[in-house]
Amino acid sequence: MNTIKRLMLPSLLAFFCAPLQAQSLNLDSIYGLLMRVATAPSEVAYHGTVKSEFVNSSGTRTVLVNIVHQRDGQDRVTILQPSRDAGRVFVRNRSGANEHGTNRPLSLGLSGVKNRVGGDLELLLANYSLSAFEGGKIVGRATYRVEILPKYPDRKSKQLWVDQKTGIVLKSVVRHPVGGLVVTTEFTSITLTPNTWTLPETGMKTLKLPSQEVGVDSGTKWKGVIEKTELSTLSAIEKKEHFSLLSPSYLPPGFVMEEVRDFPSPMDSRARVVHILYSDGLSSISLFLQQEEPFWPDRVRSFLFGGRRHDHHHPDDHGVAVVEGARGGTRYVLVSDVATETLQKMADSLSPIN
Repeated sequence: MNTIKRLMLPSLLAFFCAPLQAQSLNLDSIYGLLMRVATAPSEVAYHGTVKSEFVNSSGTRTVLVNIVHQRDGQDRVTILQPSRDAGRVFVRNRSGANEHGTNRPLSLGLSGVKNRVGGDLELLLANYSLSAFEGGKIVGRATYRVEILPKYPDRKSKQLWVDQKTGIVLKSVVRHPVGGLVVTTEFTSITLTPNTWTLPETGMKTLKLPSQEVGVDSGTKWKGVIEKTELSTLSAIEKKEHFSLLSPSYLPPGFVMEEVRDFPSPMDSRARVVHILYSDGLSSISLFLQQEEPFWPDRVRSFLFGGRRHDHHHPDDHGVAVVEGARGGTRYVLVSDVATETLQKMADSLSPIN
């Protein structure tokens, strides 16, 4: 699945930080607004210039791109800044590596799959406190400002400025618990298709935090499963792979299993990698599993450097924590935007499925 990571002019800052006099939206209206945000990319085409600033203790990095977005989910992105990458063009789409929002800061990070959006929003609302206000204007368009604050201290927070007419996110500010990274991304110019929407009547049902103890199979060793299909996929993968899958006995509060898949290793097409994606509605944890390599690099690394990498942290100033190691002949890599200590606790709880 995953990650991650990750994130102005003084006059603009003064404008956006000014006190808001308008009343906040009620929870039902916020739910409707976020439903619109989740579905807007498939309804509205646009093109414009987007600026991202990544700020942490190491300094500030700025990226400027031109984006052309089609309703089918395809984006054509041309880099304008930094100068060393200017002119580079890449294409991304909803079914690609960015589908979970890790590299789409101007999004909510939802799946984008229509039959899952409602469940994703319920998960988000169960784990985060939400509020929304009139947000002033960005590139001349009226916005709502949405505040998404975690109920747990080791998660990222997010602010969104949403175009009132289309639901397109015109600006986002993401604060990461890893590396103190703050990412500010906003359109500096935009042209939209002439769609005008109104807030829908949602009839929002009572929200419940999904249980981390599986209710569909009391004998399973997997935590966070909320759909039988995931258990079926795990069982099928376990039977065909030549290494033991690893399951965590600890999941951070609120996280559930969202996706399971396997694919050829990018380093060796003969080897397979299993990817298990967990989500709390905004933050995500990716667990990658692969058969431990019999010679390279594990044994060579041990010979050359006096030990193997085990439960190794990767200090990262990009807002993403990485913990890797091995258990019972299976190498694992955990990647997430939650605090490193939380990710390590999950790594420590991994054990082979027999």
